[in-house]
Amino acid sequence: MKTFKAQEIMSSEVATCRAEDSESKAAQLMWERDCGIIPVVDASEHVVGLVTDRDLCMGAYTSGKCLSELPVAHSMSSAAYSCGAGDSIEDVLGEMTEHKLHRVPIVDGEKRLVGVISMNDIVRHVAKLKDGGDRKRLESSVVQAMAAICEPREAPHSLVPQKAAQSAAHPSQSRVAASSA
Repeated sequence: MKTFKAQEIMSSEVATCRAEDSESKAAQLMWERDCGIIPVVDASEHVVGLVTDRDLCMGAYTSGKCLSELPVAHSMSSAAYSCGAGDSIEDVLGEMTEHKLHRVPIVDGEKRLVGVISMNDIVRHVAKLKDGGDRKRLESSVVQAMAAICEPREAPHSLVPQKAAQSAAHPSQSRVAASSA
């Protein structure tokens, strides 16, 4: 049985942004690269966080501001779990399972970003395997990881600000208020 490494499967052409960049820039990168996550890096390419398309939407919604008005730091997750390029796919799946992640940054020995591996990358890799033993072993691991990742989380406490809550309760008033603001 072969041990597959993260570096064999990861995407290495990864768009990144900085914490001080606008959320609009992060959204543009996601659109251009057809991805749902952007690693946030510092000047040395160390991962300091991640921002997803959902993070951007919820950040704008809960603040009542446009993406262009918000820095990525406003909505990014600073808990950036990562794996090493030499880690096995089983180790990557373990990290995904433990932290309920669909994607994980891959870093080198200096903890600098070298790629991202997604559940999609792993599934496509497993689907291409010719060796039945390797495929069967990894299929089982992928299914277990997906089951854990898809397990519902506890509902968060209401983070909706007063302005957003009023807009949701009175949509016609919010359009008027927004156009006059």
